[in-house]
Amino acid sequence: MIARTVISVLFIAFLLAALPARATPAGDGEASSGTPSGDPSVLRLQVRSDVETNDRVIRLGDLVPGAPLEISGLVVADAPAPGASVVLSLADVQRALSRAGHSGYEVGDGRVTVRRAGRHVSRARLAQRLAALIGDRLEGAPVRVTLSGFRPFALPVDANGEVAADYRLSLLDIDETRGRFQARLAVPDGFGGSRMWTLTGRY
Repeated sequence: MIARTVISVLFIAFLLAALPARATPAGDGEASSGTPSGDPSVLRLQVRSDVETNDRVIRLGDLVPGAPLEISGLVVADAPAPGASVVLSLADVQRALSRAGHSGYEVGDGRVTVRRAGRHVSRARLAQRLAALIGDRLEGAPVRVTLSGFRPFALPVDANGEVAADYRLSLLDIDETRGRFQARLAVPDGFGGSRMWTLTGRY
């Protein structure tokens, strides 16, 4: 009787061991290699929530650390102006992948904030440059400048954080009687062009 019981227990244990193991679903926030539908041919990409770039365009490799080589250079959108930021929908990123024929990847839902690196120019720095220009025009007389209508801006930088293109400043007119001036400011826009501003103030 005992022998039969032992044999029955061993037989049941054998049958249980032969059953296929059930898969454990991935936890929330983990990158997976399939879509929610479980398609093993689609790779789910892990997208960062905050990104900084110094380029004039945003590439998929900026958004996805370790992106496959075939898609890392894909241009997703234009970058914002130096010093500014833009919020991208991951739906737009998915459409960029689809337009390029990369149907084997998905990025899910959500948004990503992309900031463009830039070197900010302060009102004080610009006033110093203007004071030097006016002082040279007035043959070295000491000058203190007060700017009107100053708009903050940032200069594009390269991969090392150095200014890639500087602003240009030129005097248009000086009224020595009233102590007023007018100047032209050319600010690089970070896309190969420049924005032209007219500055006025007193000295």
